[in-house]
Amino acid sequence: MEMILPHTEGWSAIHLIEKGWGHIAVIVKREWRVASDGSTTPRSHPDSLILAEQVQMSQIDGEEVLVIVRETETALLKQSVDLHLLGIGTERSDDMGDKIDRAVLTLNGVTRCTYQRQTDAGIDPVNLFGFEPRPARIDTSRPFNFANHAPALFRSMRRSGDYASATPLPNLEGAQQMQITTTSNLGDSPEHHETVADCSVDVPMLEMHPFVWEGGRNDPPYWCHRPAQTLLADTLILSGDILSVLWRAALPLSDYPAADLRRLEIKEVV
Repeated sequence: MEMILPHTEGWSAIHLIEKGWGHIAVIVKREWRVASDGSTTPRSHPDSLILAEQVQMSQIDGEEVLVIVRETETALLKQSVDLHLLGIGTERSDDMGDKIDRAVLTLNGVTRCTYQRQTDAGIDPVNLFGFEPRPARIDTSRPFNFANHAPALFRSMRRSGDYASATPLPNLEGAQQMQITTTSNLGDSPEHHETVADCSVDVPMLEMHPFVWEGGRNDPPYWCHRPAQTLLADTLILSGDILSVLWRAALPLSDYPAADLRRLEIKEVV
């Protein structure tokens, strides 16, 4: 199957078939370079989607624990918006030698996720606003059921331990300003406040145009154009000076047999 991406810069995409779910998942990614003033420019040579989990062993409370450094970007089904700041861990010290006690992530001035050091449950030496540990997402003692468990499994923003996240947003489209501030020496004098990230990006609306072979001559001019479908922007990740956004959509295999789907054309809606 052919995938055609917008003619602007920064794009990559993938499609995945999940017979148990009965859908074809379409995942689109765009990357921007973040300038020192927080403005963003689409990357001319973006990285492709991350297809495998990146993990490492890190010491937490004297024990070696497996920590997700970067999660795969192939989640099939999402019903929430996830926001991440990678590359700055909770154990980072300020210029006074104090570790981060509190961190706040806001989007367009609205608090979406907070970290407040209380126990060792929320320590993440790799990412300040990283990924929710897999065992904490769903009840792993019961057999996995896609319909019941997938939305929680694929929601990756930290929300347990010393983290709290707001009600998920339905979409990330439009102008978005992401800001992360930290506080060290919390409750004592003087507290130390720092803005560790502040950037803005205009997230476009995307449409997906499927083309299906329905018999007869199997050439592009004869493929049938099915109704366009909107992709939902559901993930924003800031890692160093690279900001990425992910969009997702799904096509039911009952209406779009994998053997007959010939082309997916992704277009920016202007």
